[in-house]
Amino acid sequence: MEQKHPNMKLLYPQKSQLTKAIAFLLFSQFFINCGNQNTPKNLPEDPKNLLHYTILEDTLTQMPSKVQIMTTIVINDPKDSITAAKLENTLNHLYNERINRTGFEYLDHPNSIGIYAYLSKERAESGFGQWIAMIAKMPMDSVAQVSFNQAGLHSLKEKEITKWNVSYMKRQQIWERMIFADREANAEAENSIPLNGATEADLGRNARLSYRLKTEKETKIIRDYRISKDVLDSIEMEGVGCDWGFPRK
Repeated sequence: MEQKHPNMKLLYPQKSQLTKAIAFLLFSQFFINCGNQNTPKNLPEDPKNLLHYTILEDTLTQMPSKVQIMTTIVINDPKDSITAAKLENTLNHLYNERINRTGFEYLDHPNSIGIYAYLSKERAESGFGQWIAMIAKMPMDSVAQVSFNQAGLHSLKEKEITKWNVSYMKRQQIWERMIFADREANAEAENSIPLNGATEADLGRNARLSYRLKTEKETKIIRDYRISKDVLDSIEMEGVGCDWGFPRK
């Protein structure tokens, strides 16, 4: 399921198409989340304060006015051992390592850093900005800031219980079916009415066709799982609110 600094284009992952409801919730959530920021602290390098992680990406971009390091990590610890404090400590640890690097072509030290922590590789690769915490510093910033994804933090306490007479496992299956239904409807509509060079009338026709195809696919999901439309909508909201991963084909 992204607030943007005026000059932070390179620091934030791009987001693919979603249903209007999911897109709105993610958009709203991002502005709420990014108000929850802190400046890095000089914490003792105690392994107990840090989480175990795997680095998926660690890229360097050099320009005369900017040396940027972008890092993506996946947290390996069990959910019940992850806390906001440990996430912040881990990000600060990684940030301090990078900000103190030297030997660059144009500058003595990096002046732009973005580090994103994810709960799974699936979330990191989904393209929907599903990081649970991140730290970022732009060239004009005097200090870096840590931000938390509140839905991601909420997911750490999620209980795998039955809701609406549907098990947790089945709700996850339905969520995946819904995501694929949305993608397939958009792709089929695009194939029928291409958006490249489309007129205003074409955009409207494409949107109506996409909506009709998605509704047909959701009707099949409702029939296959013997649930109501209200339950389907509730599962969609649960998936967004609990930061469920967006499946890849």
